[in-house]
Amino acid sequence: MCSSNPKVLDAQVVSDYFVGKITDLRSGFSDSLTADYPSRSCSALTSFEPVTSEHISNLISACPNKSCSLDPIPTWVIKKLIPVFAPILTAICNASITSGVVPPSLKSAIVVPVLKKKNLDVNDCKNYRPISNLSFTSKLLERVIASQLTFYLNFNHLLPDCQSAYRTFFSTESALLKVTSDISMAADRGQLTLLMMLDLSAAFDTVDHEILLTRLNQSFGLSNVALDWFHSYLQDRTQVVSSGGMLSDTSSMSCGVPQGSVLGPLLFVLYTVDILQIIDRNGLIGHMYADDTQNYLHFHPKEIDTAITKVQSCFSDLQSFMNNNKLVLNASKTEIIIFGSQHQLNKINVTSISLCGVQVAVSDKVRNLGVTFDSLLSFEQHSRQLSSSCFFQIRQLWSIRHCLSVASSEILVHAFVSSRLDYCNSLFLACPKSVLDRLQRIQNAAARLILRTKRYDSATPMLQQLHWLRIPERIEFKSCLTTYKSLNNLAPSYLADFSIPLSSISLRNDLRSVASGKLNVPKCKTVSYGDKSYPVAGPRQWNALPTELRNSHSIDSFKRDLKTHLFKRSVHGLH
Repeated sequence: MCSSNPKVLDAQVVSDYFVGKITDLRSGFSDSLTADYPSRSCSALTSFEPVTSEHISNLISACPNKSCSLDPIPTWVIKKLIPVFAPILTAICNASITSGVVPPSLKSAIVVPVLKKKNLDVNDCKNYRPISNLSFTSKLLERVIASQLTFYLNFNHLLPDCQSAYRTFFSTESALLKVTSDISMAADRGQLTLLMMLDLSAAFDTVDHEILLTRLNQSFGLSNVALDWFHSYLQDRTQVVSSGGMLSDTSSMSCGVPQGSVLGPLLFVLYTVDILQIIDRNGLIGHMYADDTQNYLHFHPKEIDTAITKVQSCFSDLQSFMNNNKLVLNASKTEIIIFGSQHQLNKINVTSISLCGVQVAVSDKVRNLGVTFDSLLSFEQHSRQLSSSCFFQIRQLWSIRHCLSVASSEILVHAFVSSRLDYCNSLFLACPKSVLDRLQRIQNAAARLILRTKRYDSATPMLQQLHWLRIPERIEFKSCLTTYKSLNNLAPSYLADFSIPLSSISLRNDLRSVASGKLNVPKCKTVSYGDKSYPVAGPRQWNALPTELRNSHSIDSFKRDLKTHLFKRSVHGLH
């Protein structure tokens, strides 16, 4: 325990805990372990290009206004005086880029302990994760390097399609939509899906610098000054913990990449990129979002024993990879769930699975990237939790509603309620009516809050006055927007694979519908799973849009016209 008062956690105690935890985790690794470095076909990256003052000015403008106590000048002042500071910062960045050296002052961090989950004991150090606050100049330099490294990786196709973290057009929603689509289509075929979600202990903090640098060189082609820069970036990093207004002693970081940095997450992705290959070799499907790794396989009920054997073999191989790369795979916190129709689930009886000697219970619900999944994929539990959190926010806003204008109320509702309703709502295409009605009640209550109407007043006029789409139309809006992005190279390829133009299908490319840009709608067997899944419902909704809307020339015009189309249709249907 750190302190009896959660507001005054002792900074030195927290710092000692963070450092001691990593030391203990790494003490379990043998020095004889050796990591593999699969080579990839690519051109070498020997150096980074110097940047112009104009480029630095654009980066400064795009930076958030956050400041760190390490900054001698507040960020808002720098953004206010960009013509003054841009040449200075450009010189600093270019000196580092050309020399391959990162100044020691840019490798210091102030770590703030952040509670992992709000319901955890705030007095226990183990419930906190270390988030690094870095200086403005340090983050600016990292952004310069990150943009060039990302361009190099994308140009050479060095990142796997199913790693969805920290990449343009990739998101938690795109990752979850891919996974739920696969599960739904498997259920439509009468199959079950076993999903295993891995848990890594202190994943970012245990990255071995020597292994990372070797992997950057042998697997990703970095050499010479480019590799020297990363060696300097990782070497001699320091941190102090800030808590209760006090600072701990300075600690040296001999391993790990800082959480809260720009490059840290990208480096972790490169460090663990081979995990997906291991999953694929074992006959499973993998998807990663940073250190959140999920792998799954589809099977018929009579194949349950074979499926379990594959999962156990995959976990064993992943355990070996983690050990060789000095990462800690926590079997006791790994979660397993089996999805499928109730009819198919009734044919199996699996309560737990042994993973490397640890019995892992098969759950009936799991939380996956902020969304609660149940075994029937109904999102019933998720909608209940969403209802509870949203109505809590609405009650809090009601207490101050008399102090707010309509415009201010709407801003707060969008921040605390609508954002929750819209998060990953493309997953809810197949939700039963009871779930959609529950979500609609939340939106109705939010509208009443803004317009200060009575509890039992009809919500329809209020939604029309606010020009809000109802929940079903909001879900359809997200689905159609995803399809538009998929057809215009603005979405991951794993989603674009669900949007197949009729013109690309032999024997169907002479139909009149081809000229209007319609998509192929796959055949399915069930209404509950196949018919309402994104691979089927997405193309069907797209084909139902007016031809001129499908042919929009920009995403902004598409979004504007799509909302107008859905709003008019909704109003017409309610009268």
